Amino acid sequence: MGASLPNGVCSGRILSGFVIDLEKARKRLRPKELDTNCVPPVTKALALADEFQRLLDTGAVKRRADLARRFKLSRARVTQLLDLHNLHPDILAFVRNLSGVGPRYLSVRQLRLLCPLPHEKQSSRFQALYPEFAFASSLHSVQTA
Repeated sequence: MGASLPNGVCSGRILSGFVIDLEKARKRLRPKELDTNCVPPVTKALALADEFQRLLDTGAVKRRADLARRFKLSRARVTQLLDLHNLHPDILAFVRNLSGVGPRYLSVRQLRLLCPLPHEKQSSRFQALYPEFAFASSLHSVQTA
């Protein structure tokens, strides 16, 4: 018996079939392993803010608008990233040391909400949101003492 063509005509010469590569299908369904070498986006954003500040301090660029043009970002985004430097030093150290196994839900937007607060409130709010910060913060204070 033949297969039916798209126009409805039956043909005895067309065979249809497909092959499923089970190994590839299994690999797609397996959970991906965490890459401990990847750098979270929030850490990359802070590194970019550090670079911006370095360029401003050395006089390589005169204004934030120059940074925006150079890096093809909006002036607002440059300001948002530079505002991250208003965070408590312990929070900055925590974010700089994040690796691929850090809190994946930490974002620049969440950090920006802490920037206008005094350092004491920043630390306590951040600790409430990210309990692993309490441990990291205590380690940082022991290392600096």
